[in-house]
Amino acid sequence: MPTISRSSSSTSHPTINNNNINSPSSISLSSETRSTSNTGSSTTAGGDQQQDESNKFKQLLSVLKKAIGVKDMGAMRLSLPAHLITPIGNLEYWCYLDRPDFFAAIDHSDDDFERMLAVLRWTLTKESKFVHGPVCKPYNSVLGEQFRCLYDVIPTKIDEEKGTLQIYEETLERSNSSSNESSLKSESSRSKEKTRVVFLNEQVSHHPPISCFWYEARPLKQNSNHPTVIAHGVDQISAKFTGTSVKVFPGPMNKGIFIKLPNRNEEYHITHPTATVTGLIRANPYVVITDYAYITCRSSDPKRRFRTMISYVDESWVGKAKFALEGIIYEILESDSEEAEEWSKMKQVPIERIWCKFNGSWRGVVNYTLTQSSNSSKERELIDLSRLKPIDKTVKDVDHQTSMESRKFWKPLTDLILSKNFAEATQIKQSIEQDQRDLSIERKSTNQPFKPVIFDIDDDLPLEEEEGEESKDRFGSLGYVRFSKPCLSDDGRKILENEFDGIGY
Repeated sequence: MPTISRSSSSTSHPTINNNNINSPSSISLSSETRSTSNTGSSTTAGGDQQQDESNKFKQLLSVLKKAIGVKDMGAMRLSLPAHLITPIGNLEYWCYLDRPDFFAAIDHSDDDFERMLAVLRWTLTKESKFVHGPVCKPYNSVLGEQFRCLYDVIPTKIDEEKGTLQIYEETLERSNSSSNESSLKSESSRSKEKTRVVFLNEQVSHHPPISCFWYEARPLKQNSNHPTVIAHGVDQISAKFTGTSVKVFPGPMNKGIFIKLPNRNEEYHITHPTATVTGLIRANPYVVITDYAYITCRSSDPKRRFRTMISYVDESWVGKAKFALEGIIYEILESDSEEAEEWSKMKQVPIERIWCKFNGSWRGVVNYTLTQSSNSSKERELIDLSRLKPIDKTVKDVDHQTSMESRKFWKPLTDLILSKNFAEATQIKQSIEQDQRDLSIERKSTNQPFKPVIFDIDDDLPLEEEEGEESKDRFGSLGYVRFSKPCLSDDGRKILENEFDGIGY
């Protein structure tokens, strides 16, 4: 596979790395949060920006009020004016690959417990966008829309002697303190160790909105088509507006992320917690996470397995948010595997099963302590999320993209928003929405259901029906499970190989 150069990560968010100068830049997307100088003119401009931002949120809240009492906002047809939207596609923005260097490292260790720690680290990094960037509203994906990108990264490693995490990235913020446990390697050694990670995403349903994703990692130096790590799943988000905040939780088709390690015959199932976007009234939105997330290792081999519980601590009504979490990693025995996989609270787990305890902040440092496999009770740093900004994506120039790839599809609207021509942008947006309604009517009238390009899905599943009791009955529990682990179609596999070969970049 050819090596594709990538510029260093930006310090703003969302980060978009593309040769096309008309694509939304990291500067344009975070312009509302940039600090101003102390000069009089800059202060005035900053005040105008804050007033403009406040007005935007007032308008947004007036739209959201229509959703009060609605069980799931995802089933509503809410259309926002262009000036309330961040010019980036939902498929590009809403992903779990903010840190592909952690994803590529999952398979490195021959120790099954260390692999679970690696999966835990990646799980904690997959929302780095919410740690280092503002909450934004991207474009609603249209049916059949695709997003494709790749990353050439050095996988993170663990120093076996020191037990410390090594992160290889040029722009990693480094503390001058001697206690800093992350290290960097020289450029000469990096090129020999790079792994290519390809990311494919496709919108397979519009009502309800559902997309499928596929992540795959392969070492560059081996120049082979054999993957070391694969992740796939379905994204469907349900949301409810409470009057002051938006509660976001997985939709019925969203069963989490499924990671496969082909060399290990292992699968890790990661579930999603519940998130809440708060601070809307003060025009300062931020994300808090609550509830539990679980990571369950499954294997066809009769051996020990591990399961992780992550408990996101509820925030207090008073004082500043702490973004705290705590959790454990425990062993599942073959004799009671079904029961052990059903444990949902940490207090249910027998203390002798617990191998590791961890705690900290999902926006900062998370530390862990080994309990079973080590005589030492020394607390170690698992990860420092405050230093891990999202890594830039490498995306083809729009001239080399197909018509349904996100950046090319949305380019006319993006250009208008970036030029602040919001009146015409809103007209273009409404025209796109009407075109999609017309296409849906045409498909139904001609009895030609939509067929995804990248993914194979069960044609019997009523993707384009409104959700209701009839749809739920037709899906059934097995239908949900089957659909939630999508497979690549023949065309999808060709697209995947083209991405790994760097065609069009």
